[in-house]
Amino acid sequence: MPTAERPYLVGDGPVTCSTSQVVDLVPIWDVNGYYADLGVGTRATKGQIAKRYRAVGTTSARLTYVVKQLLNREVRRAYDACPLGSVFLDEEVLAHIRRARAKAVSEAGDTVAESQGEPPQAVLDTVPVAVQDSISPDVWGYAHYQWESLPADQERLRQWQTAVVSAASAHGVTVQIAVGSSGGTRPPVEVTVVGTRIVVFLHEQHGMTDALVQQAVSPLVELVEHLRDRKISWHFVPAPTQRRKPRRAATSRRTTTSVSKTERRPSSGS
Repeated sequence: MPTAERPYLVGDGPVTCSTSQVVDLVPIWDVNGYYADLGVGTRATKGQIAKRYRAVGTTSARLTYVVKQLLNREVRRAYDACPLGSVFLDEEVLAHIRRARAKAVSEAGDTVAESQGEPPQAVLDTVPVAVQDSISPDVWGYAHYQWESLPADQERLRQWQTAVVSAASAHGVTVQIAVGSSGGTRPPVEVTVVGTRIVVFLHEQHGMTDALVQQAVSPLVELVEHLRDRKISWHFVPAPTQRRKPRRAATSRRTTTSVSKTERRPSSGS
């Protein structure tokens, strides 16, 4: 598959996010309270989740279940994608629904329906809540750049964005950044300006490591400090490859204007 020699934008979502606050990323609503119950942020790493669990939750059945959910990559992606006002359909929610249904049946004296049981969907139909039971695991929401690379792995770029934002925020860097995937003979990590955006590229053949994240943040810090020293807003950085209009065209326009004024003088004096 042919690849572009210059970076190009892919996707229709927002392009940049701020490193000043992690909440500037696509929001995670924590609809079932996983993160709140465990006491970690919605962007917590697996290591942070495990550390917190060892500190406070090893004897809690609820927290044990929460940690198992969050450490499962596919489950966490689906959970994080749940919109506000929905409920993530997990085993605890299903168990709660079944208990509520069984209680209602018992109070109504309908022992036949209780003994026969009902399929999960029939149970859910009786519950007046919005249940999020089908979510695409590929939801990320951001557009990204590609540079001499094949189509990028969305989940990989999501993790790259999160890691760079967290590291930059830890360094006190406040800047709008975009992320991208590079390929070919380009370096493992590259921070450059595309149009009016600062873009942090990760090479498609390199796995994301803490060392590469720091390698990306270091030039990002230097770039922001350089722009700050020059009192340039890093939200509106001109592209280094931006071409100006030829001087000849500008001269031509000025000459034409001058002639036009000269031609109008006789008519004004007559």
